[in-house]
Amino acid sequence: MNAKVRKSKTSESRKKSQTQPLTKAEIAANQAIAKRLDESIPLNTPEWHKVEQMLMRLTEFAPTDLVFDVASAIAFYADDQAKRGYILGTHDSCKLVA
Repeated sequence: MNAKVRKSKTSESRKKSQTQPLTKAEIAANQAIAKRLDESIPLNTPEWHKVEQMLMRLTEFAPTDLVFDVASAIAFYADDQAKRGYILGTHDSCKLVA
């Protein structure tokens, strides 16, 4: 992907310390978050339909692989933002409980 997507501080710090692999707990936590997001975030929204329509119009002029790369970059960015929102929401919830 050639798209520039902001990376979280935790992923950047994780890259800096590549000598330490993810622990089983970190892997399980990441999988649990991804599963909850997949189950609860609707993909069939008017906003996404608008993006799909624009991408289809672009296929008339741009190479298909470039359009696919753009669509993938959009999806990765949206997924990253959803994960950040979920983590921030759970962090805020923990603050309210504590």
